[in-house]
Amino acid sequence: MMLSGVWIFVSSTTTTVTEPDDDYLALGIWLVVPDNAASAADYVFGAFADGNDPFLQSNLAAVAGTATYDGDASGVYSEKSAGTTEIGNFEGDIRLMADFGDANGLGTISGSVTNIEAGGDTLSGMLHLGSADIGAQNSGFFRGQASGTVEQRGYTGQWGGQFFGNGEPDGRPGSVAGTFGGYSTDDAVNFVGVFDAHKQ
Repeated sequence: MMLSGVWIFVSSTTTTVTEPDDDYLALGIWLVVPDNAASAADYVFGAFADGNDPFLQSNLAAVAGTATYDGDASGVYSEKSAGTTEIGNFEGDIRLMADFGDANGLGTISGSVTNIEAGGDTLSGMLHLGSADIGAQNSGFFRGQASGTVEQRGYTGQWGGQFFGNGEPDGRPGSVAGTFGGYSTDDAVNFVGVFDAHKQ
């Protein structure tokens, strides 16, 4: 159906105007299909995670104690089997534990991705996000090693992220977001993912 004529849009008298959200996270996966791609094996995946309220470095130096962050993880994978490459997506739960240390250091963060689902099935195993030092520069970036076993297949890789959210009552960052990725030890599966988690 095609509409014609002059259309005038009038503001609703019952619309509620909310305050802008000044503390948000933005993350996702991108895919590049090269012009000369012969199969899914030639596709290139990447991931990004960002936010508009990075935790201020001046605040980070004064933070101490511990905090737990719970959230979601999702991503894509490619799996080689019988000469073909299959592309799929996965999702799971993430829990991060941050130890902000004391006056002698900025501490560490570690965690895990569990309850992983792909293709409508819940997979056994988990991905460990190894202990990563919280950086002394760039608003608390961190980067560490990832490893684990999912469906009896071993995986290795890297993960990293950044703290977000200033102004929490306890002074600790309100959220954390980042990326992770790696490959199976038998070189059959590659994966890349993103995560966001909020302080409990």
